[in-house]
Amino acid sequence: MIEPIEGKRGLPRHRPPYVAEVGVFGRPTLIQNVETMYWVRDIAEKGPEWFASHGRNGGKGLRS
Repeated sequence: MIEPIEGKRGLPRHRPPYVAEVGVFGRPTLIQNVETMYWVRDIAEKGPEWFASHGRNGGKGLRS
């Protein structure tokens, strides 16, 4: 998604550097996926302990 935002052809970037260091227009950029954004409200309202308590097979957290 970063390349098209900058007006370039939509191809993956080679790493390093990572987008957290050199992202959109050469500035550090935070990238999140839809699943992460989905859980933010519930974690903020119910707390990280609630989220971590729902893991399966020794894991922590939920997967959509």
